[in-house]
Amino acid sequence: MIQLTELQKRWITSLAIAIPLVVLVVTAPEWVIMLVVVLAVIMSVIEACNLVLPSEPTLKDTVILCGAALCFPIGGFLAGELGLHIALIAVTLCHFVAYLYLYSKGIFRLSEIFSLLGGSIYVGYFLGFVTLFRLPNGEPHRGLLLFVLITVAATDAGAFFIGRRFGKRPLCPSVSPKKTVEGMFGGFGAAVLFGTFSGWLLVDGFTILKALCGAFSISFAAQVGDLFESALKRRKGVKDSGTILPGHGGVLDRLDSLLFAFPMTWIFWRLLEIL
Repeated sequence: MIQLTELQKRWITSLAIAIPLVVLVVTAPEWVIMLVVVLAVIMSVIEACNLVLPSEPTLKDTVILCGAALCFPIGGFLAGELGLHIALIAVTLCHFVAYLYLYSKGIFRLSEIFSLLGGSIYVGYFLGFVTLFRLPNGEPHRGLLLFVLITVAATDAGAFFIGRRFGKRPLCPSVSPKKTVEGMFGGFGAAVLFGTFSGWLLVDGFTILKALCGAFSISFAAQVGDLFESALKRRKGVKDSGTILPGHGGVLDRLDSLLFAFPMTWIFWRLLEIL
């Protein structure tokens, strides 16, 4: 039997994810993209429960977190920006009401309630921004989605390989001992190179300068997202959020950068419309 190294597993898994994902973004109808987002939310929530809750999650905790997280992409899919933000208000209010009800019964679960709220926002709300990437005719903005995916992939690859080859100075050792300053700059460099070109090529109205600023912003958000999930894992004393993806860990380990990159992209895109 052939024994694969962790790096080989990482490459095979990356290709197995990247190729279908690109085909999906380029060719699939909106409802199929939405179905994939919903599936990603559910799988991420199952893993996130173990990271965000202060105690061992119960089935009820998982169901509540999953239901709350799904409100965001569904709201965005049905009513766009307004639907996503209405879902945020509704989910937040429901958690506050739940806390008041439990408190009236003498049950004090403040940390659990706010952990569930935070977890639903972290996974569902942030990933829900995918549903806002639409053209004026209502169709998915496939070019913008590809721009984000390419920039984040370039950031991850650049940070990994440059950090592995040249990394000496720890970036944030208390959170992730293996991440280095050199790797961070490698991520920025790869994002600027590949992200700028892809943004200029794929997104209508993007000049080289706009694509460059967008790529840098996305790369920054992606690396913050990676560090944030590392902090959650460090707090729980685990290496990966799951084991479903060989060489990578869990679904959340692959989405951590995108969870922060999608909102950042939306902010950047809207700022360009205003300025």
